[in-house]
Amino acid sequence: MYLSVQLSCYPLKEEYKQPIKDLIARLEQTGLEVYPGRMSTEIFGDYDEVMGVLSDTMK
Repeated sequence: MYLSVQLSCYPLKEEYKQPIKDLIARLEQTGLEVYPGRMSTEIFGDYDEVMGVLSDTMK
């Protein structure tokens, strides 16, 4: 099954930009379709791949 996910990351600290940039960079290295936006990032791909990447990346 093909899946699309919209992800928002809000680090709760003063230096919030770099953790967001780091997360997007890690997602872009996975081979999934990743489209960063101003308030969220869209991720597209096979269900198992997307969920596996999110599980590994968000920990």
